Amino acid sequence: MPTSLHSRNKPKFEASGRTIGSPILFRSLPVDVRSKLLKSAVRRDFEDGQIIQQRGDPANGFWLIESGQVKLGRFSAEGNLQVVLIFGQDDSFGELACLGGFGKVMDAIAVGRTKLKWVSETAFMDALSQSPETMLQVTRTLARQLQESLDALVMLRNSPAKSEWAG
Repeated sequence: MPTSLHSRNKPKFEASGRTIGSPILFRSLPVDVRSKLLKSAVRRDFEDGQIIQQRGDPANGFWLIESGQVKLGRFSAEGNLQVVLIFGQDDSFGELACLGGFGKVMDAIAVGRTKLKWVSETAFMDALSQSPETMLQVTRTLARQLQESLDALVMLRNSPAKSEWAG
């Protein structure tokens, strides 16, 4: 879904960084499960440039974007963010780390004023454990995302490499 990225001087429009066609994990959940999770979620507001999470933070929940944008990537040794994804309203991030039980794999920074909702790991796992159908839907969504990622890797691997000698 295209989202806008605003600089201080003038608006700049940029598509969100989500390139896979599969639904975002949170959006793939049944409506009643999403509603329940939204009711238990805690709202947090972030200012432009504020760090939301850092790589290695515990994955004890995930974020839903109510408004604004979030840049996801990794800070270099020099402190610059190497942006990989830009997410906007209705996107979510951090579910995979939460499900996998490993630390956050990306740093996240607010772009402009950003309103997020935090869904705790406890609420998420409770919702999944109460419904085998919901767990099956999550598994199918993750399988589609993984397949699309693998297809992209195969495509990159089969792409001809640029020769430094080509002139």
